[in-house]
Amino acid sequence: NQSLTVSGTTQLGSATSQTPTNVFSQDNTGPALTVANYGTGPALQVGVGGDGIKEILHGTVTVNPPNIGANSSATFTVTITGVVPGDRIFLTPPDGLEADLIFQGAAVTSANTVTIRIRNLSGSAVDGAALAWSYLVIKP
Repeated sequence: NQSLTVSGTTQLGSATSQTPTNVFSQDNTGPALTVANYGTGPALQVGVGGDGIKEILHGTVTVNPPNIGANSSATFTVTITGVVPGDRIFLTPPDGLEADLIFQGAAVTSANTVTIRIRNLSGSAVDGAALAWSYLVIKP
């Protein structure tokens, strides 16, 4: 097996070439990690048939759920600068999220805007606290 260690700023492959650069292979079955320029900028491909990833963003965002009625769901938005429709968003609520609130999902709905859906399982209204949630955005 081969390994790759990257430290500091490293460019793999040519920024202008459309020929993929295979960084390493596993068991001679094909590239496990490919870095290439497919005409719209460099992309990372994991696996032989994997989709390209142009950028990964991560951080925290303050999420302040509205007052959600008993046994109801609410949809609301937060701002994450740099996201656009088509990006994949992964949100992780903190341990401090109220016990009766369940995170149901999130989607990038417009530039810089993520729509979140939360469900209140309790028999009374719950107004969730403003908390820092972690996010990961994959730009295909």
